[in-house]
Amino acid sequence: MNHFKKYMGRSALAALSMLGLARTAKADQVVQVPVDALLNARAVTTLTGGMLVTWTMGVDGGGKSDGYMTAAASKFHNDPATLKTLPDDGVFPADARHPDVVLHFSNDAPAASQQTHYVVGAGNFMFAVPASTYSKLFLFVTSSEGTSTLRVTMTYADATTDVANITVPDYYTDIPANDPVIFNLASNLPKWGNTNAVVEMNHHNLTGLEIHPMAAKTLTGVQVDKTAPGYFVFWGATGIATGAVDAGTADARDASNGVDASIDASDSGSGSGGGAGSSTTGGSSGSGGATGAGGTTGATTGGATVGTGGTTGAGGAGQAGSQPKSAADSGCSCGLARGARQPMFIGSWIGAVVLASLRRRRRRVSCSARPR
Repeated sequence: MNHFKKYMGRSALAALSMLGLARTAKADQVVQVPVDALLNARAVTTLTGGMLVTWTMGVDGGGKSDGYMTAAASKFHNDPATLKTLPDDGVFPADARHPDVVLHFSNDAPAASQQTHYVVGAGNFMFAVPASTYSKLFLFVTSSEGTSTLRVTMTYADATTDVANITVPDYYTDIPANDPVIFNLASNLPKWGNTNAVVEMNHHNLTGLEIHPMAAKTLTGVQVDKTAPGYFVFWGATGIATGAVDAGTADARDASNGVDASIDASDSGSGSGGGAGSSTTGGSSGSGGATGAGGTTGATTGGATVGTGGTTGAGGAGQAGSQPKSAADSGCSCGLARGARQPMFIGSWIGAVVLASLRRRRRRVSCSARPR
């Protein structure tokens, strides 16, 4: 290592120091909980492939009467520009009440992709939570035809449980601004019938529920039990993690600025870097050195030669990952999550600096050996 440092140069050492600092920095992370396997309906009409794709199980009438629309779909339908709609990409930026939220509808998602989970009458469902400690967990729901009474059971790594009992108001109800549990993620929305005609112009909401897990325990799962009254739709869940998050099961972002901090479960697959470069789940191939061996992520530099390659140089190609991209990934074709791309870039940059340092050293040696 000392021999290696001797020829690296100050810039390369500074780059390594920067990478070390980046790896040790820690902040609360916003986790979009992966619930794709639970989703069984489309409650939002989207504009996909230049055509309206109408909701299938909506927000009231037992799922048969009405649904919501994205902004582009409503515009394509020539609705009045004053109508409130849902965001085209399913993203709700952070505000004083909630962090960044990404729900499962998008104009860019496949037309057959599922968006929500509905419960008619009494029922229950459960989902795993990326293991970590959490300060807050948010559930996003709608209840129509009356209230829905929920029993939310949180399970921790030590097999203990904690329960929150919540009565979700009908989605037409105004929510007090100071309610500590219930708020509106989106408010004053119209409803569209199954022919995409506007049925009611305003006043309908998409509700958020704020839950506080036990701060010192690692949360691993949630079960929701619902009693009979109310037609209920579950839209998704977002958490604020206070500890390390299982990188293979969540899309985690720095809670202070939205920067990705881990790997999205829908993207991580089992791709591995090729020698000195990188490969993704169906993304670009690695390069330099020997072929990568299909590890858990493709963000490492691997290979025998430091810095010879990056993402596109010549050499062995990385082995493709085995897990397909999730339909809920809004059409993104990259195999690594956004959070893995930053360290990959830094690693490639460090490699380039090191290679340049070595080349300059060789040139100096060559020149000094040449007859004068």
